[in-house]
Amino acid sequence: MSVTYDLTGNAIKADSLTMSGAASVSGVTVTAGSGAPTASLPQGSLYLRTDGSSTSTRLYVSSATPGTWIAVTTAS
Repeated sequence: MSVTYDLTGNAIKADSLTMSGAASVSGVTVTAGSGAPTASLPQGSLYLRTDGSSTSTRLYVSSATPGTWIAVTTAS
């Protein structure tokens, strides 16, 4: 299952569930799913990997180069 959160508006939509009151950040998205990210999203977008099994495979930030993601190393 992949869930995309679009922070440019006032709603968050995950499949058929919609919640209101999202923060507004121009063009940046927060996406969650399994596997490494491959989409070309705006610079600064976040990807939360649901099947990440180490401190360097759980969170990614999109770079200025389209389709390029930088792994963020997290603590434990």
